[in-house]
Amino acid sequence: MADGKFYWGLIDHALVGLKLTNLAEEMHQSTRAEIGHIQFDNLQNTNSQAVPTLIIAMHLRRTDEWIEETYRAYCEVWEKQGGKKTADFVRAVSANAIPVIISARTNAVIAELSGQRARTGSPIEPHNARMGNFKQSMNRLAARWARKLEIEAKECEHSESLSRGKEHNEFDQRENLRKAIIGRRVEIERISRTLDNVPPPGSVSKYGQPIRISQRSLGNLIRRRLEHEAALAELEREEARLAMMGGQVSEERRRDPGQSSEHAMAPIQAQQTSALPAAHVRRVAPGVAQVSLADLNVPVGTSLKKTKSALLKLGAPARKLKDPRILEAADYKIKNPKSTYKEVSIKFFRTPKRADSIRSWVNKRKSPDGRE
Repeated sequence: MADGKFYWGLIDHALVGLKLTNLAEEMHQSTRAEIGHIQFDNLQNTNSQAVPTLIIAMHLRRTDEWIEETYRAYCEVWEKQGGKKTADFVRAVSANAIPVIISARTNAVIAELSGQRARTGSPIEPHNARMGNFKQSMNRLAARWARKLEIEAKECEHSESLSRGKEHNEFDQRENLRKAIIGRRVEIERISRTLDNVPPPGSVSKYGQPIRISQRSLGNLIRRRLEHEAALAELEREEARLAMMGGQVSEERRRDPGQSSEHAMAPIQAQQTSALPAAHVRRVAPGVAQVSLADLNVPVGTSLKKTKSALLKLGAPARKLKDPRILEAADYKIKNPKSTYKEVSIKFFRTPKRADSIRSWVNKRKSPDGRE
């Protein structure tokens, strides 16, 4: 059951056997009683073949009922075990349980009627004809039940296929949504890198020609980034809705609940005094405040100077750090002034030798009035 497949040995045959034993006792008692009623009702019947013919018809009907109750017993036991009626289960019962009942009842009835004929001395020819007809009737009964259960198995297959199709469609929808989210994030990151790599004014190419920056192109990039961020937010809301409907939480969100917010870049803040949207807001480093770049209507050289000045005042590194933990250590010292620089150095670097560097960065990370 762990792999979702059905095996005949998975059924609790001991429990099924107990149920079938009770069923056999009930059937034998009711069969004996009905045979007695048939013989009593035909005491005055001069046709000697009437009673055996009626008894055979009664056995056919009782066998059909026996098969029905046996199939119901298997279904009840399998459901009690927590199983679900599937095409494999129905076919297994049809192949293993039903033929046994047909064979057992055929042999039992023939033996009983043959013994009765021998005791009464009835002619053998009519008896043999009845037994041949009875065998054919039992074969037709077996074929009818095989068709009936095969129809039920086919219906189960269609139900299972429909269920799998719905699950597959839901998975495809979630997978396509995930790919769309990744695509939007990649595009936002690409535009951000393009904006970050805008050359300063007065730059020249390797051939000595001046590089001209189109303000319209920059504005188009900013607008495209805004559109991608809005679409990304909508896609993430849809992803959250599907996760709530399915009662599932993605592995990505379970491992890091803030990952999606990290991938979604900080929103662009437009300045009211500008016709074009303001430049994007970037998080410089852990613990550093978010800084809005200058308006795009301002010349690029002025924008870069203002941006660089603002970042340096907030304590942003002037060059790439070899160990970014120094910023975390400085932030920790600012938030915990009672800790000494050596203690902070030992906490983050396991050595007191970085105390001077931490002190230097603490001074850089503080504003001119002495606060963070």
